Amino acid sequence: MSAELSNSEIEKIARIIHTCIDEDKPNKIISTLCMLTISQRKSIVTFKIDGRPALYVACLKGNADITKYLLDECDPDVEQKGLFKIRNLKNDIEAPPLWCATVEFLVEHSADIRKTTEKGYSCLMAAIASRELCAYLISKGASVNASSIDRYTALHYAAHANKLETVMLLCRNGGPMTAKTNYQETPLKIAAIRGSSSVMKYFLDYYEFPVEEKCDTFDLLGCCLIDDDVTQCFLMWETAIKLHFEVSNP
Repeated sequence: MSAELSNSEIEKIARIIHTCIDEDKPNKIISTLCMLTISQRKSIVTFKIDGRPALYVACLKGNADITKYLLDECDPDVEQKGLFKIRNLKNDIEAPPLWCATVEFLVEHSADIRKTTEKGYSCLMAAIASRELCAYLISKGASVNASSIDRYTALHYAAHANKLETVMLLCRNGGPMTAKTNYQETPLKIAAIRGSSSVMKYFLDYYEFPVEEKCDTFDLLGCCLIDDDVTQCFLMWETAIKLHFEVSNP
């Protein structure tokens, strides 16, 4: 088929492709597109349905086989943007292991992993739920020091989400332990505010913070625990008081 496709034809086929991606039917995608030219395929896979092109949807679904086919046979725009609702950070940003394969395909096809959103949000920040994905991105040059317009780094986000394995990975790769956001929050302070005791303990074991900052951290963690665990709450406050006493009475 060599004639140019009309906009209505492109949209119709694009909707079929999106449905196949949702239903994980790569063979139907191939049979639908195999008789079309590369140019026609590109016009279809770059057509946005609900604000998202086909490659973007395949990445969100974590389907490496479909992503590979689109990249190899349809010449998509690997930098094309799509709508992505970033969840409230009280919830995890899901990133199953298969995303690593999808990201690898994109990087191999020259996707810019250092590119950020208008607010400075990077792919590494979006990947904090998956240690494996973060490790791959870092190995390919993603910056652990990059920050958003509010000066949040990937380490801030990982601490907020209580992702200990990701926190450990970022710290081992030079994640900025003392970096402050525009709201004067360090990763340690965020871990305390969120009640992430395991992350907080790792920070305190990994890095020698000023005693006053340690005191504030235990105070904050105690406040977070007061409704759920009064015993631990008072233990944290007791630790803070002891540290204050040691500073005042060297």
